Amino acid sequence: MSALFPYFPLSGAISTYTRSNSKGVTKGFFCTNCGSRIYHLPIDGKGKEADTVALKAGCLVGLDKEMMRGAVHIWTKSAVVDIPEGVESYEEEPPGGSFKEK
Repeated sequence: MSALFPYFPLSGAISTYTRSNSKGVTKGFFCTNCGSRIYHLPIDGKGKEADTVALKAGCLVGLDKEMMRGAVHIWTKSAVVDIPEGVESYEEEPPGGSFKEK
């Protein structure tokens, strides 16, 4: 599960990788101590970074169901957690994409 947040830089025991897709490149950031993926940052075909990152929700301390009520839920077709009733949600990518562009 990922949560979208405004981009913020990371420092410390962090390593990165990149992978290409049809829209550009995704740069992934992970912890070199435990190997956990922290977030990924989309970069379009022109090299422009997204305004937001997809933070892996397991990195969030205190995440609870109430916090999820205010979130937009995307790619929920195969969700393994309950999506709260009445929230904005999309089974796949929402109109306009998952990330805002700068």
